[in-house]
Amino acid sequence: MKKLFVISIVIIIVIGLSALIGLGGSQPKNVGDAKVTSLAACNESKTNCVASNASTPYHAMEAWKVKDSLKTMTALSKLISETPQANIIIHKNNYLYIQYKSTFFKFIDDVEFLLTSNDLIQFRSASRLGKKDFGVNRERINQLEILLRKRLK
Repeated sequence: MKKLFVISIVIIIVIGLSALIGLGGSQPKNVGDAKVTSLAACNESKTNCVASNASTPYHAMEAWKVKDSLKTMTALSKLISETPQANIIIHKNNYLYIQYKSTFFKFIDDVEFLLTSNDLIQFRSASRLGKKDFGVNRERINQLEILLRKRLK
């Protein structure tokens, strides 16, 4: 019983320290390039990423077709800037790079949006750490699209 108590205390301390120092991980080298012309692919061995350029069913989502590209990217940037967990790192007319930080553990997800010449917004949303994201990245992209379409009406 005493051993179980000690183990529980150690786990609580580790979780507490993790929350304080953050478990964000380092920024991947294949994201956050302002000169980007295409987005990195998801690591298909993990289920912690979704992207409009992905080919596997778990990772794939459709790119967003837009009418007024500049207006759409401006509205998307404004929408994201209103989200407390989001930090826009790079903001260009055709590219956004955002880091989302989870509230408690400070996990960081890297999210990119790239406006292509054919009025499509390509995107990628990936967790830095872990093999699974429990659907967080897909839900984020779905919610952003819903809110963005509402704003543009």
